[in-house]
Amino acid sequence: LALLLAGMAMVPVESAQSVDTSSVQKSDKYMEWAYTMEGKEVPVSLILEKRNPEYWANLTKEDKRAFSNIKTKIPDYHTFDKPSDKQSVSATASGSPEGSDKSAGSLSAIIYTADATGFTGAIPFGINFWASTTTNYPCPYSLVIADLMRWDGSKWVRADEATATGYYTTFTEAWKNKFFPQSGYYRTYSQHFGNFPPGAIPPTWTLAWWSNTVYYS
Repeated sequence: LALLLAGMAMVPVESAQSVDTSSVQKSDKYMEWAYTMEGKEVPVSLILEKRNPEYWANLTKEDKRAFSNIKTKIPDYHTFDKPSDKQSVSATASGSPEGSDKSAGSLSAIIYTADATGFTGAIPFGINFWASTTTNYPCPYSLVIADLMRWDGSKWVRADEATATGYYTTFTEAWKNKFFPQSGYYRTYSQHFGNFPPGAIPPTWTLAWWSNTVYYS
C-alpha cells in the first residue's frame, strides 16, 4: 500500500513538468541526422547549430570559428557495447590565471582541464540520469546535453533529454528523472562543449561520453 501511494504521489510530478516541445523537436531532428552520419567526423560547429542553436547564436565570432576548427565523431548508435571511461581534454596558456599571484616568479604555463562524466541509475518508478563537466578554472561558457538512450533491439534511441548551461563556473551538470519509462536497457550519452579562459590553446573543447548501462523493468 505504501508503494502504491508513493507511486500515485509521483504521477502529478511528471505530468506537471513543462515540456519544451521545440527542444524535443530539435532533438528528434538531430537524431534523424545523426543516424545518417554514424562514424563520421564532423565540425563541432555543425553539431551545435543543429542541437542547440540558442547556445550557438550567443557565441562570439571567435568562439564560432574555434568550434568550426575542431571535429568530433558521431557515434555508432547501432552498437550495444560502448566505452564508459571518463573523458578529459586540456589546454595551455602563458602567464598567470586571474586572481593568482602575478609576481614575475609565478609566470608560467597554465594548464586548463575539462573532464566529462555521467551516470544512469534505476530509482523507484523510474530512471535517474545525469552528466557533468568539471574544469579546474572557471570557464566563460559550458554546455552539457545528456540524452537518456534506450536500446530498442537494433540501435540506441533517445528516450529523454536534460540540458544545462554554465557561465564562469567550474561545474556544469544536466540531470533528470524519467518516470515510468518503457522496459529495456538504458544508458546516457552526453555531449559537452565549452570555452576555456582567454588565451588558452585550444580555446574551446568538446567531449562525448557514454555512461554505464542499466536494465529497467
